[in-house]
Amino acid sequence: EIPERRTGNIHSAEQPVLHRTEIIGHIRLELSEAPLQRTLQTQFITLAGVLCLQLLISVVLILLVLQRRVGAPLLRLGDEAESLAEGRLDKPIIALRQDEIGQVEARLEVTRHALQGLFRTLEQKNLALEVDLGERRRVEAILRDREQRLRTLVEQSPLAVIEFDLGWHILAWNEAAENIFGWRAAEILGRHANVLIQTGTEGDTCGGSPFDHESMVTHTKLACL
Repeated sequence: EIPERRTGNIHSAEQPVLHRTEIIGHIRLELSEAPLQRTLQTQFITLAGVLCLQLLISVVLILLVLQRRVGAPLLRLGDEAESLAEGRLDKPIIALRQDEIGQVEARLEVTRHALQGLFRTLEQKNLALEVDLGERRRVEAILRDREQRLRTLVEQSPLAVIEFDLGWHILAWNEAAENIFGWRAAEILGRHANVLIQTGTEGDTCGGSPFDHESMVTHTKLACL
C-alpha cells in the first residue's frame, strides 16, 4: 500500500471471490480523487495560461490596428493642422482615406487653398501700401524741403513779409518787418493789423489799404518796403 495514493477523498468497493459457490477471498478496490484533482488543476492552469496569452495577443493586435487605423491618421491630421496654423501652406494635404478622417483632411485642403489666396491678397495689399507709404514719404520730404526753402527766403528777404489770418491778426513777421515797422516779432504776433495803420505811414504799404474784403484769402502775405 502506497500512502501517497490515499490522499484526498477515497472511494472504495469490495467484492467477494467465489469458487464453486464458496467464498475464497475478497477483492477491495480503492480510488483516490487526488490524482484526478491534480490533473484537473494542471489542465485548468494550462487553459488559464492559454486564455491569458490569447487575451494579451488580442489586446496587442487591437492596439496595433487602432494605431494604424486611428492613431497614425490622427497624428498626421494634427501635423497638417499645425502646418496650417504656422502658415506652411506650400505642402498639399492629401486625403488618404475615405472615412471621417479623410473628410477632415479634404476640408483642411480647402482651408489651405483659402488661406493661400488670403495671404496672397494680403501680400499684394502690403506691397501696394509700402509703395504708397514710400511715395507719401517722398512727397512729404519734398514739401518739407520747399517749406524750409520758402521759410529761408522769407527770413532773408529785404522786404517786410507779414502773414495774416482771416480776422487780420498777424501770424508771421520777418526780420525786415521788424526793421521797417519797429515792432519785434514777440510784440506784434497775434495783434490786429490796425496797429500797422495807426503807427505806419502811406509808404509803409504796397499801395492801397490791404485790409479790404476783396483781398481777403485764407492767409494773406503783404510785402512792404
